[in-house]
Amino acid sequence: MAEEEELLRKVGRENHYRVPEHYFEDFTARLMDSLPIEENPVVATVPLWRRVVPWVSVAAVVVGVVLLIQPFPSGTADFSQLNITQEQIRDMSDEEVEGVIESSLLDGYALYEYLTDATQY
Repeated sequence: MAEEEELLRKVGRENHYRVPEHYFEDFTARLMDSLPIEENPVVATVPLWRRVVPWVSVAAVVVGVVLLIQPFPSGTADFSQLNITQEQIRDMSDEEVEGVIESSLLDGYALYEYLTDATQY
């Protein structure tokens, strides 16, 4: 505590830092004069192909997905296209069954499933 009092006696309690007279009155004008002059910025133009490529890519992916999904069957078969009863299938020869298979619009698995159900009864 004695050291602090000795320092205060030597230095005093005054603020030794002062702002020059009228410093803040013309501060903004001096600051603006010291800034570099702003030139018109050059705007980069993006070529058309750079803007189109992402959209073409998205369209290609959508078309690819549609084309890949289309060949797979939906899992539901319309057996009304056969116009034949299960009893008639049991009485048919193999050649007649092949003719029904070739003339139907069902995929192979759906026909197989229908025909195996017919022979189980």
